[in-house]
Amino acid sequence: MAFNMGAFLGGAATGLVDRIEDDERKAEKKADRDDQRAYTKSEEARLYKRGIRDAKQAKTNALAGFLTSLNFNPDTVAKIMKSGNLSAEYWAEQGQLANQKGINPNTLISFSPSGELNEATKTNFKEVVDAAPENNVSASTPVGMGEISSGAEAAASGNVTLADGFTVNVEAMARLHAPADEDEKTYGAALAVLSQKMLRKPDDPLMDSWKEEQTKLLKDLGAYEEAKRDKGEKGDAFGLGTISSQVNEIRGGAVKPLGMSIGLKGELLGLNDGNRHLAYIADLNVANQLKGRNTEIQSATMDFAIDGIQGAALDNLTDYALNIYNTKRDTVIDGGTIGDAFDKNMREGAYKVGSVIYMNSGMLLMYTGVTDINTGQKFVVLNEGMSTP
Repeated sequence: MAFNMGAFLGGAATGLVDRIEDDERKAEKKADRDDQRAYTKSEEARLYKRGIRDAKQAKTNALAGFLTSLNFNPDTVAKIMKSGNLSAEYWAEQGQLANQKGINPNTLISFSPSGELNEATKTNFKEVVDAAPENNVSASTPVGMGEISSGAEAAASGNVTLADGFTVNVEAMARLHAPADEDEKTYGAALAVLSQKMLRKPDDPLMDSWKEEQTKLLKDLGAYEEAKRDKGEKGDAFGLGTISSQVNEIRGGAVKPLGMSIGLKGELLGLNDGNRHLAYIADLNVANQLKGRNTEIQSATMDFAIDGIQGAALDNLTDYALNIYNTKRDTVIDGGTIGDAFDKNMREGAYKVGSVIYMNSGMLLMYTGVTDINTGQKFVVLNEGMSTP
């Protein structure tokens, strides 16, 4: 039988093609399997990443919702969330503390010196929240910051001393006046912290910004109280802690030129018999400045404190002047009659601060150099109908 080369070649070619095609099919299947595995892995990675994103977004949404529930307004929540979840967790924690202490966290952020959610704002926020319990001091209130002396006094005795000769019973005061609402407590605590800073650090480079912030707070609080009055609501933004802080702040500035200062418990340092009367005059200055701060706010508690501080100062000055009149009469100035000559002497500096002056009408005066917010005069009448020295 003859060998058919053509048939052989044809068959070999066909087998080769079959093998090639079979190899290609196997390769394609393997590629498909590899692609499938690659697709599966990439899909798993995509789903995993999406799961992480979803979980993160869920946490972000939850934090944003929680911040809103803490009374942060939408704009503030948006600012907080822009800085990330870690920052949001911080503000959520601080917001809870603020609410627990009767402080409005949303309002408090607007009090920050910069208005931005930076480290300065965080520090300011924490200081005010820490001081909040001292704002409306009760007999059981512990001391939160050393510079607010009223808390320690109240805890020990139930009383707060605001001036030499004037002490307030905390519980009696609380019964007389309306309790502060959340926003009033926030204003009060913020003002207390500012007063503490201004007393502790009179030469701090931030003093001007603190004064601006204080002015704005007082103005905003005045508008808030006026709005409450317009609605027939009774409010009182100044607790004794806030008043005590402001008294010490103003007194600290008033006695500094006299070589005196304020101690951590609110006591006058550097006081002696030779300058004691000048400290009483400084208290008249304190009362006047407090009156100015309270003009728009109209806090009944502050009015009570002002009257007490001013009354105690006048009583002490009267005792001092009478002692001078009776024991050192040669130092008493003859003021003649109240009129143009007397006014001219005051304008030209003929009288020193603390000078005791006897008028022909029998009035005993003292030149204080402090413009009285009620009379507009720089002297006070201490006694009338006295005999000629």
